[in-house]
Parts: sequence; structure tokens; C-alpha cells
Amino acid sequence: MSNMYVSLSEEDKIAIFDMDDDTGQLDLINLFPLKGKPGPLSKHPNNNFIYAGCRGSNKMVTLSRDTSSGQLSKLSEIDLRSDPCYISTDETGRYLLAAYYRKAGVSVHPIDTEFTIIQNETWTNTAIGAHCIQTDRSNKFAFVPHISEPGPSAIFQFKFNEHTGTLTPNQPNSILPANKEGPRHFCFHPNQDVLFTSNEQGSSVTVYDFNVSNGFIRPKQTVSTLPKDYHGDNSCSQIQITPSGKYLYAPNRGHNTIAAFSVNNSDGSLEPLFACAEKALRTLHSRGYLLGVATGKSQHGLEAILEGHKLRDIFSTLQTADGHPGNPHPSMLHHAMMETGVETNNTLMLGDTSFDMAMAVNAGVHPVGVAWGYHCADALRVSGARTVLEDYCDLLPCVEKMWPEV
Repeated sequence: MSNMYVSLSEEDKIAIFDMDDDTGQLDLINLFPLKGKPGPLSKHPNNNFIYAGCRGSNKMVTLSRDTSSGQLSKLSEIDLRSDPCYISTDETGRYLLAAYYRKAGVSVHPIDTEFTIIQNETWTNTAIGAHCIQTDRSNKFAFVPHISEPGPSAIFQFKFNEHTGTLTPNQPNSILPANKEGPRHFCFHPNQDVLFTSNEQGSSVTVYDFNVSNGFIRPKQTVSTLPKDYHGDNSCSQIQITPSGKYLYAPNRGHNTIAAFSVNNSDGSLEPLFACAEKALRTLHSRGYLLGVATGKSQHGLEAILEGHKLRDIFSTLQTADGHPGNPHPSMLHHAMMETGVETNNTLMLGDTSFDMAMAVNAGVHPVGVAWGYHCADALRVSGARTVLEDYCDLLPCVEKMWPEV
């Protein structure tokens, strides 16, 4: 069991969730009160302390975390010169770095031996629109992206001294992305020398090669986070990569979706996640196969996803957690077969977790796993998967082999 912490700025609270490490299920266990409109959060590398930037009171708060229960307690607070929009610790956990959108700069605060933030700071001016700051794995370099309008649409590059906590401008001091993309947040690939930015104004993600010897970054690919036929307002916000480095996600504000990408394991370049998915599903639908969804998501959430990707029309039945027990209970599959009039021997369950495979076995249908999801192929087979597909493009041949005619 792990914990997740979410700032509820308008409520002056931090929500504390228990998270099941196998299923990802979240359960709210407490609302911790914290005045001053808490915003950015950062966890100390030892996992025992959390730092909160309060944007309404211009304060930085040190919180102690109970590692067994996940509960928080306030240890101390310091005054800041402005409201931080992003905070992070360096790799050693000796410094807390903060970016200030309105104040046009970044700060570095020492962390004392009791793991609380010290008032004395090192301040570095950058430009308005500073939105994020992190050090790299070597702890020798730091980057600060700035959005466009009112910012300069630039990424400032620094050398970081982990012994003194000082930032020194690298040369060149900044990178200017093409077309004023407006870099907002970034993340490093866990295994490759690659950096990814989400671009607020560009509604895109840019891939940069990262030279670990001199700290320079060089753009090599920019991909849109939006469907080609979308022309409404949108901006990108966060960006996250999975611990394996296989998948990258960037949320869209306006289109109200999360763009998902597969990450090339040799050079870090991006491809749309499940590139063959829509083609495979629409081909199956056009050939007369009945499609359905059985998911732990809510009905509202599922409908929003299908509408966002314009896929609602191809599914004959939608079964969600709103009206059924969770996996591996077979209720969702039983109702899907009842609604469509399909027998168990003519039904296939495609899933990425061992719970999906167990649900298929319990319902008496054909369990087929996928290797690109939550659980590994071996876990899927142990739970009953008769076959595990390596790519979405393998779905159509798999179905047609089982049922050549509909």
C-alpha cells in the first residue's frame, strides 16, 4: 500500500489517499487542514517528509509523514518572497528548489538536518512565466521552463552545485523552442539521456537530447497532444513518464483529455500510444463483430473518454463500476453478454491486468491479455490468459483466427 497526496487549494486542505499498489485503487483516508491555499507539493527522497508551497500566504511548510499510516503533521513554515508554482528537492535531499511564475525567478532553500526548510535562500532571476525547476539524475544541472505570453517561451539552463546549492547560468543560458511552444513542465527519461517538455501554448510535447557532460539540451521531435480534427481552445499542463520509461502522458486543458505516447526504447522518440487501436476496433466493428467495454471506471468517465476519441458509436454495450462489483467478479461480462445476446463461447475479454483475466475465467469467456498495460505477460498467463498480444495490431488477426466468420 502506498499513499498519494493532493492539494485542495480552495479548501485549504491536503487530501490523503491510500493507493493499492496492485490495482491503483484510491481510497480517501483524511483531509489534512493547511491554511494559505496549498499548491505545489514535493516529497523528500527519504519519503518521511513532504513540503508544501502555500500560494495564498507565500509560505513554505514542512510536513512530517507517518510511513505506516500516511498521515501528516506540520513541523514548521517559512516566509517566501512570492507564491511558488512548482517545488522539488535536489537528488541529495539537501535543498528545495522553487519556481515563481509571477516573481520571474527561482530559489534554492537549504534543508537542515531535521529535514525542515531553512529561511535563507539563494535567489536567481530568470523571467516571468517560470513554471518548473528540477535537477537531473547527476545533480549537476537544473532546468527552468518558461511559458509564452507573458513569458519568453524559453528553457533556462543552469549548473547546480550540490555542496553549496548555487545555480550558475550554463552557456547558452537558455533554449528558445520553435514557434513559441511555451514549455511549462518537464521530466527526464529514467534510463536514457532524454528530456521531455509539455508545451502550454503549443499543445505539444517536445523531446530533447540531453548531453550529460555539459548539461545542454537539443530539441529533436515535437508532437501534438491533440487530435488532428480538434480546433478548439487548449493548453497543456503536467507531464509524466512511467518508471519503466515506456509510456509518457500529457494532460490537455480544453480538450479535457490525457495524451498518451509510447516511448522508443532506443532514442526516446514518441509515437501515439496504441497507434493501431482505432483502426483495429473500427475494422472489427465494420466486419460485424460486437464490441463492448467492461471497466472499473465510472460511467461518466468512460463516456467522456469515448466521446473525446469519437469511439462511442462502435460499442454495443458499456459496463462500468457504477453498477457492478469490481474485478474479478464476472457481473460486468454477464450483463454485457445478456445485452448483446452473445454466448460465452463466442465472447473474448481483452485486458491488461490479472484481474481482467480472472474475470474472464470466472465468466467462462476467452481471456486474452495485452503486454503493453498494467501487469506483465507472465502475471496475465498465471491468471488465465490463453494468449498475450504484443501489439494492438495483433488484435484483428487474433479475433479472426478464433471466429473467421461472423
